[in-house]
Amino acid sequence: MSGNRQQQTHKRELKAGVPMHIDQPCEFVFIDQGADLDFTVGESRLSGRKAGDFARFDRPVQGVRVVSPYDQIVELVLGFGEFSRLIVSGELNVSAFVNTQGIGQAKSLPMELVRTVGVQNIGKVQISAGTDIVGAGALDSGGKTPGNFWFNGDAWTVLNDSLVRLSRAGAGGAPDDTYTIDTTIAGIGWQAASRVRAADIAPDGTIYMLQYRSLFKMGIGERIVQQIALNVAPGGQAQGGFIDGEWFYFIEEASDEIQRLNIVTNQIESFFPTLVTGMYKIGNKLYLHSSGSSTHEVYAWPSMDRLPDENRPAWSTGVSGSPDGRYVATTGAGNNSLVIEHAYDKTVYGEFYAQEGADLSTRQIVEITQPFGYYEVAAGKVIFGGVLTALCGVLNPGLSNPLDFVTAFRFKDGRYVREVSSGTQSFALRRIEDDFPVLVESEVTLTVLPEIFDQ
Repeated sequence: MSGNRQQQTHKRELKAGVPMHIDQPCEFVFIDQGADLDFTVGESRLSGRKAGDFARFDRPVQGVRVVSPYDQIVELVLGFGEFSRLIVSGELNVSAFVNTQGIGQAKSLPMELVRTVGVQNIGKVQISAGTDIVGAGALDSGGKTPGNFWFNGDAWTVLNDSLVRLSRAGAGGAPDDTYTIDTTIAGIGWQAASRVRAADIAPDGTIYMLQYRSLFKMGIGERIVQQIALNVAPGGQAQGGFIDGEWFYFIEEASDEIQRLNIVTNQIESFFPTLVTGMYKIGNKLYLHSSGSSTHEVYAWPSMDRLPDENRPAWSTGVSGSPDGRYVATTGAGNNSLVIEHAYDKTVYGEFYAQEGADLSTRQIVEITQPFGYYEVAAGKVIFGGVLTALCGVLNPGLSNPLDFVTAFRFKDGRYVREVSSGTQSFALRRIEDDFPVLVESEVTLTVLPEIFDQ
């Protein structure tokens, strides 16, 4: 909060539909940043207000309540006396920085990305949870491949002597890549005859692994295994596991509970009691289950509020949900394979892909889960409705408001090259709809905020 004695500026982060009370006596409110805001002032209500709007009340009030229909950062000026709107609400803009719905003014300038885009496998298909997409078999004859995790859109698993990558667009049957790991300085806790019971990767590329009763780490690039903590589960074997911030969560079988270990201090503490033997996360849900059981206890993460049980495939303990929640990496038949499967029942209408030029090795694919229109032209197909959203989904599958990171889109419509720009506001803030007719296969140019990769 800043300002003089009579007028104060309040910067707040609003969540969709959640009222925010600002307790400051005032006789006016000015919106310096924000859109689609509803205010409650005493018995009065002001709806649909945006940046530049000013309202003076009939009499002073003790505070205001504001609600937004979506997540956004707002700046409001509340106070008494005269207020110069000319200083803050004019159209002159000398800043190249972009204003958005969700994050306010972006810290970075937009960047251009050029991609070749297309669609394939058009047609309505019903898919059941647990249906295989691609797999790499017989990785470990001892049945030791539950250390699965996701990174950069691919599924990975840690074996006792190697690291394996499997892409959803791969041919299957064998891994896309296999890398040798170095265990020479891992210490006495690393046991060649014991499987890696859980693995997960932090944003900085550090892989954390539970093997038998101890926790280890290695960089995804250097792959030198180092011990973090010995005997983290002294009463029994540790199962499952994932990292969240500075904590690695795992099931301690002997204690019948989820425990967590601080990767900085090595502190171990109880987190949640449970009698199950396996757990995995898909999106913001945590699933607890016994091996081979189709009934899964479901909890909201990280609050651990109980949600209704779900009937899920009888996955083993080696399960990892993809960041967008659409897929899981799990073990296959014989418990010695890495398999990518569908996480939920769904209807798919085709697949959208984006790649760098003609380089098929860079191709990334997202399913189209909403009906879309298209028609044939001499150069291919023109599709409309959701192309830009799908392209943003290739860049970051977990986005809830992808158009809030887009400032320009250049594309071919089958006849002309067209470009749509939103200037110093995002597409979402300017309410530009994703209904562009785009020729496929063709090259498009997308101008986005770098923050699109960090959400």
